[in-house]
Amino acid sequence: MTEPAAPVPAPAPPSLGAIEHLHDGAAAAASAQVSRRSSATGTSAYHSASEGRASDEPAADARQLDQLDTTSLDPPKSELISPITPSTINRSTTHRFSKPIQRIPYRHRPLVPGENDTSEREGTSLAPTREYDEEEGEVDDPTRQPWLRQADRASEWSSLFYDLVVVAVLSVFSSSHEIQTPAAIPIFFSYYVILVWIWTSQLHYDARYEAEDTFHRALKSLQLMVFVFIGAASGGWSPGKILPVEEGAAPAERVEHQRATDSFVTVGIAYAISRGLLLFQYRYVISAGARWKRKVPGARLTSISLGISIILVVVATSLSSSSASIARVKIALFYLGIAVEMATVWFQVVWGVSGPTASDEYVAERYGALSLIILGEGFLSLTRAFGSALSTLVSEANFAFYLQVFLIIFVIFCIWTFLFFHFRKTDTISSRRSAVWEMVHFPLHFAILLLQAAMINFVTIHSFSVAIQRTIGYFDTAVLALSNGTELTGAVFDDISLHLDSLNMIPNFETTYEDLSAIAREENPVRDAYVLGAQYFGQIILAVCKTTGVEVSGPPLTSLEHLVGLNTSSPHNETIREHAGELLHDAIKEIANDAAAGMLWIFPAAGAVLVLCALRSWLRYHFQGPSHYVVHGIQLVFGLALALLGLLCIGNKDMYALFGDGKSVESVNPLYRLVWKNWAVAVVALVYMSVLLGTKVSSHLKAQLTPQAILMIMFWEEDKEQRKRDRAEAGADVDYNAPTMPGALGWVQHGIQWLRREVRIWFAM
Repeated sequence: MTEPAAPVPAPAPPSLGAIEHLHDGAAAAASAQVSRRSSATGTSAYHSASEGRASDEPAADARQLDQLDTTSLDPPKSELISPITPSTINRSTTHRFSKPIQRIPYRHRPLVPGENDTSEREGTSLAPTREYDEEEGEVDDPTRQPWLRQADRASEWSSLFYDLVVVAVLSVFSSSHEIQTPAAIPIFFSYYVILVWIWTSQLHYDARYEAEDTFHRALKSLQLMVFVFIGAASGGWSPGKILPVEEGAAPAERVEHQRATDSFVTVGIAYAISRGLLLFQYRYVISAGARWKRKVPGARLTSISLGISIILVVVATSLSSSSASIARVKIALFYLGIAVEMATVWFQVVWGVSGPTASDEYVAERYGALSLIILGEGFLSLTRAFGSALSTLVSEANFAFYLQVFLIIFVIFCIWTFLFFHFRKTDTISSRRSAVWEMVHFPLHFAILLLQAAMINFVTIHSFSVAIQRTIGYFDTAVLALSNGTELTGAVFDDISLHLDSLNMIPNFETTYEDLSAIAREENPVRDAYVLGAQYFGQIILAVCKTTGVEVSGPPLTSLEHLVGLNTSSPHNETIREHAGELLHDAIKEIANDAAAGMLWIFPAAGAVLVLCALRSWLRYHFQGPSHYVVHGIQLVFGLALALLGLLCIGNKDMYALFGDGKSVESVNPLYRLVWKNWAVAVVALVYMSVLLGTKVSSHLKAQLTPQAILMIMFWEEDKEQRKRDRAEAGADVDYNAPTMPGALGWVQHGIQWLRREVRIWFAM
């Protein structure tokens, strides 16, 4: 007989502690479920929480608790759990639990007034908070609140990609508008203003409002297109040549006028489009500010200035260059539009209405990147000029030439050191000081470009002088053989043919010389071999200039054109022969003088770079103690002294006078004599090295003996004792107190010991 089943006891009512535990577990599970849902959709909890109001948060928690499936709180059944085996332990399943794909939103919303930013971009720390100056009225100003959360800001890859286009445009323009003469400086500066201001105005927007969303990515692509268009249309850029040409002008002048006019109109239209895109961005900011109750007075003022600039630029490009007055009005209106934008930015900074704060770290990083772009342009130009100098005509460059290239690289390295010596992008400064710091970069970068151009022109001048002197020697040798009716020896002919054929002349030297020799041997020649030879060597001179990178225009080109047009059907006409020789001589002389003029500003530009670097560092970084004034004082004093060396340019600027032997060089200005002796770049390098060493030591020392100086002395003594022990262990007994060698050798020994000690101290700093 089966026993009756035992009665199942009724479940005991849950205690108060169990109920609280259940609710706590449900709340935790709800929070985990919300977090998982937020991660799966690629959005942060910040967006879901910020859409509601603070008063609705308890009700939302209650709804989440009611909707929670309480069965999930039951303990899992053991039969549903897969057993842990060695195979499951060794199986790699990390790819199944990788980070979810982040969805790029169409547009990010700004921070509402009073909302705090608690976000943090992955892999970076929070942006430093600006230390506001109470005198500037930046404390408790709601308009100064950042526009976006740090996590919503655009990534640095967008800025780096934008900088690639700046590099390309600057490189293209520099290759077609090399600063080889003082007359080329205003042309380069006129385009430099446009290029830098487009970059700067976009930086002011990006530093405050640019977000990592589809809207800004699309606009960035359009900005890149406009930038490339501006660079492609800059080939004929020359505002001064849009003036109408006179009647009867040469065809070359008419072509240059047409190219300059087309380039001005094209660049003007592209610039107006870039202003229109930037205006659209600021109008979006104004609209978003009205929606989210954010005041953006700076965006409104900038929008007005952009509208005025667009009108002025459109009017400037629409006017025709029918007269000189209208052409000047075109240029004035174009740059007036840029001036209005600049004045508006400065007005906003002075009156404190520039809008949301910009990250000091972001601004410093962007200007540092622009400085590297400017220095990189110097390396590109140097490599291009050095490659031209290593052509066949100048393949026998001496050690001094290679040393000059090394010195140029060293000077560029010194500039990099001055720019980034103790430079920290995390330093925070006031908005006005930051604005002045930004303004310093405008003349600083242009001075760096001028200095690099002057040093690279030295490479060009050296290669041109070697090539042109060799060419003149070939011409004299060939003419002498033609006049005497003799043949060139095999070795001489092969040497001339080897070097001149590298110029890709058509016809080549061998064919031309055979024709000229045949004409010279005729009893009654129809053409003059001497004039034909002068014309051919005129073409060789143009080829030499093209190979070495020297531009030929103006009077030299006119002399060569007249040389080609001489009458060759009057043999033995001494008048025509003398005129042909004079034209050839004048062309070479004018080309040499124009090429040497590219070194005239090397010392003023080098001094300006030092002074502006000191001012740039002074505005952002302060050394501790008196060394702050010592470091910057050294840069200022040496910079001013180097700039005053520009007075060496006073005097006759006839570089060709230094080419020939027996010429009087007393009337030639001292700068050209320094260039001829390969000392111009060396002076800049020596001054920069002195400043570099002085600032390095001064930044670690004070005006009096400090604990740091004591530690350095202790380091010297310990290093000396350690060297004694090392030599003793090696079996070498050295008496460090032994007297040195007598006479000059003793001074040399002292110098070597001092140099070794300084080098060790330098690398130990």
